[in-house]
Amino acid sequence: MLRMEPVNLLKSFLALTFVLAIIGLIYFLFKKYMLQRIIAAKNSKFSIEEILYIDQKRKLLSVKRENKTYILLLSNTDQLIEIIDSKL
Repeated sequence: MLRMEPVNLLKSFLALTFVLAIIGLIYFLFKKYMLQRIIAAKNSKFSIEEILYIDQKRKLLSVKRENKTYILLLSNTDQLIEIIDSKL
């Protein structure tokens, strides 16, 4: 059976931790910023007006489609809260 020296074991653990941290950072940045870029295309009829983060699992979106503004609560189950007429 091979035995690793404590220094090599520590280096391996730190390298694994560093790689997992980089993967987590890439995932976080992709999830946070790519949603807006994918939905808000230039020729799209939809646009995201505002995003309000309530907590880690829920966020409130103000989405504009043509002449109507929709308020969406995004969580485990997506819910439409209210339709606001933009003419008011």
